[in-house]
Amino acid sequence: MFKVGDWCYYDFDLNLIKEMRGKCVTLVSTGYINTFGNSLDCFPLIVEIKLISENFKSWEDKIRESAKSVNANINWPGLHGRFVTEWIRCCYAQLKHQENLVSKYFDEIECFAKKWIDKLTIESSQEIDGVPIFRR
Repeated sequence: MFKVGDWCYYDFDLNLIKEMRGKCVTLVSTGYINTFGNSLDCFPLIVEIKLISENFKSWEDKIRESAKSVNANINWPGLHGRFVTEWIRCCYAQLKHQENLVSKYFDEIECFAKKWIDKLTIESSQEIDGVPIFRR
């Protein structure tokens, strides 16, 4: 499906395939960051995957923006891992033309993200005797 020099989507972002072993993509680059692995989950450069990627990235960015108001140790690796896992499921569903699943995954990631944003909003506004718990 892919060859060295092809563009693809990896972890929401547009990447250039730099190395392959057999049919497995082993190195991609955004131009700033190189990512290595035995078999990276890459998706073709098609409009549907672009839209899925933008949707998932947008929700992750909204959580990051909400987290700025709370000076706390957010589990970014765990959060990003969840987004990527769900993004991969959604992309595979799209490639199989399972639009009902794609829609379901969009709804699930939106619900997940909104829970995070709501929790961060609540936490950022917490006070004890008029003194905010977190810096603003």
